[in-house]
Amino acid sequence: MGYEGAIAKVYFRALGLLVPGEFTFTRRSRLPPLDPFNAMLSFGYTLLMYDIYTALSNEGLHPYFGFLHALKNRHPALASDLMEEWRAVLVDAMVLSLVSHHEIKREHFAAMKEEEPGIILMREGRAIFLRAYEKKLRTANRYVEGKHSYRRTLAYQARQYAQALLAKNEEMYEPISLR
Repeated sequence: MGYEGAIAKVYFRALGLLVPGEFTFTRRSRLPPLDPFNAMLSFGYTLLMYDIYTALSNEGLHPYFGFLHALKNRHPALASDLMEEWRAVLVDAMVLSLVSHHEIKREHFAAMKEEEPGIILMREGRAIFLRAYEKKLRTANRYVEGKHSYRRTLAYQARQYAQALLAKNEEMYEPISLR
C-alpha cells in the first residue's frame, strides 16, 4: 500500500469514529458499497466528480488526462485529481451531517440483490441526499477571495488550474486550505 492508501485508511478509520450509532462505518468499501454510510459517500463522490468534470470541460480541459490519477478504464483522471481537495469539505461533512441530524435513516437503504453484496440508497433517500448536496453547493464559502458558492469556487478552481497549465507555471494554481 502506498502513502495515499495508508493515509486514506487512517482518515476513514477516524471518520468512522464520528458516525452516530444508527450507522456504522469501519472502512471504505465501494463497487459495491457494503453499508449505508459507504453508499452515501460513493453517491456523493460521483456527484462531485461530475460537477468538477463539468467545470474542467467548461475551461477547455480534458477531464480524462490527469496528473495524479492514471488514465484507465475511461475514468476522468483529472476530475479525480481536483476532487481530492473537496471530498472531506463537501461530501464527507455533508454525509456526517445527514446522519447526525437524522435526515437520512437506515430505512432509506436496501440490499442491492439478495445473491450479491451491496447497499443502495432508495428513491426517498436519494431525494433527501440530492437536496442536501445542492444546498451545500449553493452555500457561501471563503476558499477564494470574496464570498462565493461552492459551485462557483469549483469553477474558479478549474479556471485557475487551466491558467496554470497554459502559463506552464504551477505556482499559479493554489490548492484549497481547509478552514
